[in-house]
Amino acid sequence: DELFGGYASGYDVPRLERALRQLAFLPAGVRALVGAAMGARSSATARAKLVDMARTFRRGPEGVLSLYLHRRRLLNDEALRACGLDARALGLDENYLGPESTAGATRDQDTEDVAAAVSRHESRFYMRNMLLRDSDTNGMAHSLEIRVPLLDTRLMDLAYRVQGVRVPVGVANKHLLRAAFPELLRPEIAAQSKRGFGLPIRRWMIGPLRDLCEGAIDVSAGLGVLRAEGVRETWRAFLAEPEGPQGTRACVLCGLGVYWRQACSAA
Repeated sequence: DELFGGYASGYDVPRLERALRQLAFLPAGVRALVGAAMGARSSATARAKLVDMARTFRRGPEGVLSLYLHRRRLLNDEALRACGLDARALGLDENYLGPESTAGATRDQDTEDVAAAVSRHESRFYMRNMLLRDSDTNGMAHSLEIRVPLLDTRLMDLAYRVQGVRVPVGVANKHLLRAAFPELLRPEIAAQSKRGFGLPIRRWMIGPLRDLCEGAIDVSAGLGVLRAEGVRETWRAFLAEPEGPQGTRACVLCGLGVYWRQACSAA
């Protein structure tokens, strides 16, 4: 997915970059209004992200990186502030990261092929920092090869050199990987749409795990680290739209509460 354009970010970040590049001359406030209009038919969460991306957009490699990081974020700027988290007060940049986190991220980036740049960012930030740390570590613990065979450095170097055709039809379907092995993949397999490894966590959170989650939300809200009302509003927004992006946000806050409760019990 990271190397061959298998995530939605591989086509929607380039699409956004093309649109916002035409609006770069407008003041930030006007761009924010345009972002809200672009997301008029989207969920409130997606619309808020679009507003942030439009407001902070700038041309060039740094602008592409910022778009990508905003796209991958769980919380937009307003939601972070509602939880009492301010980037400047925490000594972080506008992406809520320390400067060392993004050092060298735009080196040798081809601004004409935004999909290729997104591929590199997915590999560095999402795959290296999360997927290899979590899913592949656990996969290897059970003798399961998940994505590691495709991370041979020779293959990665080859994939990174490919320009202009990573997402040729604007669909996250790993076009190059499918096209490379037509004699090995049956047509019905090659024609299948992308499928992830999702679990019905949202249904569990509003079903059998609801009491556990609401107790954990109370713990997170009472820690004194996050603004309590922002935590509770995230949970309320999730209950109002269980299948929307708020589910992941609520899950993180539940996880924080469960962790803290268990840590205190162990102590």
